[in-house]
Amino acid sequence: MCSSALNSTCPLFLAVLLLISFTTQSDTITGKVTRIVDGDTLVFLDQEKQQHRVRLAGIDTPERKQPFGKRATENQAQLAGNKHARLEWEKRDRYNRVIGKVLVGGVDINLQQVRDGLAWHYKRYAREQSR
Repeated sequence: MCSSALNSTCPLFLAVLLLISFTTQSDTITGKVTRIVDGDTLVFLDQEKQQHRVRLAGIDTPERKQPFGKRATENQAQLAGNKHARLEWEKRDRYNRVIGKVLVGGVDINLQQVRDGLAWHYKRYAREQSR
């Protein structure tokens, strides 16, 4: 695979490729949504009983005390609260929350919040969203 001219750098090159492949892969966890924090944040309990605080990727909702903030939280509770779900995620934010997409019965909760008019598409992170 590596030519003789590159033999000394070949192991380094392969290590970098391996690292890149691990850092760009997403993880999927199944479990249950145990608590709704607000319109774009929830608590997810995986099958090993580990809790994950999840920030819904690619959307933003009003804060609780802003207009429609309470409604966005209530809508998310109806969509996902106390339901079995699948969490697809790739990274954590600066608050150590998992950034991901939550699916309940095949419904993308992130997208549904936007469709219901209670969240904005977060353009800053659009490149990270699945299509």
